[in-house]
Amino acid sequence: SKILSTMYGSTNGNFDEVFQNSNLTLEDLLDEEFVVTEFKRMNPRLSRFLNDDVKILRLIDYVIVVPPPDADAKTGRKFPMVAADLLATDSPVILDHFFRGSHPVSYTHLTLPTIYSV
Repeated sequence: SKILSTMYGSTNGNFDEVFQNSNLTLEDLLDEEFVVTEFKRMNPRLSRFLNDDVKILRLIDYVIVVPPPDADAKTGRKFPMVAADLLATDSPVILDHFFRGSHPVSYTHLTLPTIYSV
């Protein structure tokens, strides 16, 4: 309904238009206004797009790697915030990558602070 669309963001049909771009990048999606809402709604096309080890690692990098001082607003602020929001969802795509071991992703570039050392 139009009221729900206004209150909760786009509808799947409107959001899915981004997938008509055959050269769609992760950054294109991170720049979309309703990407987090659609991911929480488990949009199937978005879930399939993000269900990729390289894309998950790039989301992690956006969160943990400090952008260069001359980074534009999208790279320096928007993309890291949206990536953090996506990674913080309880989406099966994210949960599988981190907790269920169905995707053997190497997170060796991540180092835990000494507070977590055993």
